[in-house]
Amino acid sequence: MELYPSTGPIFDIHPVRAIVDDPKVPARYTVYERAEPPRTGVMGLELRGRSSQHHSPKNNYDIEFWTDTLTRASQDRRFGRLRSDDDWVLDALYNEPGRVRSQLSAELWLDIQAAGASRREARVTPTFGMTYADVFVDGRYEGVFGLLEQVDRKQLDLARDDSSTPGCLFRSIAYTDQTTFLRASDFSADERVVDQGYKWSYPKNTPDWSGLATFIDSVVAAPDERAAAVVKSHFDWDNFVDYYLFVQVTRAQDNLSNNVYWLKYTADDPFRYTTWDLDATFGNDYRGLRDTVTQTLRANRLTEKLLRDTDSVFYRAAQLRYAELRRDFLTADELSRRFADAHARLRGARIYSREYAEWPPTHRDGADDTYVTDWIGRRLGYLDRYFDLENVPQLVSPTTTIQREGAKLVVYPNPASGRLHLRGRSSSLSGPLRIVNARGQVVT
Repeated sequence: MELYPSTGPIFDIHPVRAIVDDPKVPARYTVYERAEPPRTGVMGLELRGRSSQHHSPKNNYDIEFWTDTLTRASQDRRFGRLRSDDDWVLDALYNEPGRVRSQLSAELWLDIQAAGASRREARVTPTFGMTYADVFVDGRYEGVFGLLEQVDRKQLDLARDDSSTPGCLFRSIAYTDQTTFLRASDFSADERVVDQGYKWSYPKNTPDWSGLATFIDSVVAAPDERAAAVVKSHFDWDNFVDYYLFVQVTRAQDNLSNNVYWLKYTADDPFRYTTWDLDATFGNDYRGLRDTVTQTLRANRLTEKLLRDTDSVFYRAAQLRYAELRRDFLTADELSRRFADAHARLRGARIYSREYAEWPPTHRDGADDTYVTDWIGRRLGYLDRYFDLENVPQLVSPTTTIQREGAKLVVYPNPASGRLHLRGRSSSLSGPLRIVNARGQVVT
């Protein structure tokens, strides 16, 4: 017998009967953590993940902490720096041999939203947090899991359903004509899981598909040149552009039309995207095999309409934003360093040793720094060419002070999409002003 140190929580779970997909099965548990007394109690747990139940021998679990098995009243628990909550996911991470892509991709999504002067005042849309946990079920060691926060009203800080303008949250769960924007929708008002490939999350008892249905129908009906206007009328434009670039940088196999959360902070707000289930990223496919393709774009019918040519509104916005990110933190060296550091931490904690003893990786070296570094370099090289990075001029610095005849004018942000701010004394703003875009065209 070999002993392994664990830096995260250790779950010892004893269900009263076989665990199924639904409903949750009662179980007793003990959680062990460093420098903390053991915590015992009861929980409900069920299998989760539609595809993983068919393709993965290692189970994913949805768990909910209860005060007792009779009332099943919820009981919040906190783990490390993650939030205090009753509802958690134990993600098997089986189809990601390096066991790091989900967490690193979620962190990248947050960084993309916050980077650069053009997002200085932007609201960053949260996603899940994660830590590693060791799990025993009925005395059998099941391996290392990702203990994930749920993406829900609490995590996203949506307006509550008892407010005058409650927020909403739902998720795409399949590839359908509606999630890929090929055909108009036909939603039933009271369906929580619909044939069109969306699942309602919040408010729990009052699903309202009207906003989504209107958006899909408008996209389907719009000619290519009107697609950007449709998106701008329903979506937070900056969030939409950032999410598109996130999908392209990571080449997320399963997160453009599927496995993406849609939300509104309040009923009056535009839609936004946030992330979920990010294993099939950075050269890994949904089966845990290497996806060596780097020279294509991830697309659906909506993005095809938006990118009808390189003079389209969306292409220009994505091009300028991509250039801003590449000047900021989005470099091959930085992304490769993140993977190397994460792999080193897991090796140092001997997570690979005990995890691979139970679940050998789906290819020879799951935590392969050389493969990831090469993939990132080739992917960014392709996107640099697609967005013509060498020919995206930086007309002025992100926040520029222009001196003219003793008058000071501050211009920001640059690059800009949709709105440009000018600040100065009234005398410096007198007279005609012309705004010229990156192609030398006068913007009206």
